[in-house]
Amino acid sequence: MRLILQISSVLQLLISANTQSSKSITSDHNNENLPKCYQNAYTKGRWIRDTTLKKSFYCCGWDEFDFRHDPEKCYNNTDYSHANLFLFKGSNDRLAHSGGHGCACDAKGSRNSTNPREQYTWKPDNCYLEPWNGKKFCDILGNRTVLIVGDSTLQQVAVTLINMISTWEGRCADQITFAKSYFLTFKKWGEKKKNIVEYVEDINPDIVIFS
Repeated sequence: MRLILQISSVLQLLISANTQSSKSITSDHNNENLPKCYQNAYTKGRWIRDTTLKKSFYCCGWDEFDFRHDPEKCYNNTDYSHANLFLFKGSNDRLAHSGGHGCACDAKGSRNSTNPREQYTWKPDNCYLEPWNGKKFCDILGNRTVLIVGDSTLQQVAVTLINMISTWEGRCADQITFAKSYFLTFKKWGEKKKNIVEYVEDINPDIVIFS
């Protein structure tokens, strides 16, 4: 049976995109004595800043030049070109690239500088939101595959998820595929990209996230 989700259903997975690994978050930021957050209970809360937190997430993008070539952390230009940005699979060894100036904040400083946005963690008022754990995510996912299909906003969501997995000790980033499409069942005349239904039929994933 295939699980199909709209983007709103997956936002809880990514609410920790700008937070730190579980080793960096203290009980002051996220009270473990509260019940765990389920469904949308996490949405009522506040952002807490901890200026002692250091950089934990590297951004790779194709439209900020300094972030296009980084053989240590990002795909290089040979591996990652505009031609394959419409359909790509995650890697456990290299970070995926984001478009739409998704790296604009990091591009303002040096690659290793910590942007203030990275020092905020989300604290729900009435429940405990578990810190992101890439390995645990992969354990839960098992052997299933995920297709994230949609526009450039979904492309950034896919890249965020892929990079969060590989950055934090997960080994299932290659089970996440992104396909770019603006149409559910049709496409404009001359459009080379497939619509969402065609991508699902071709790739046959276990989980589909679309917008």
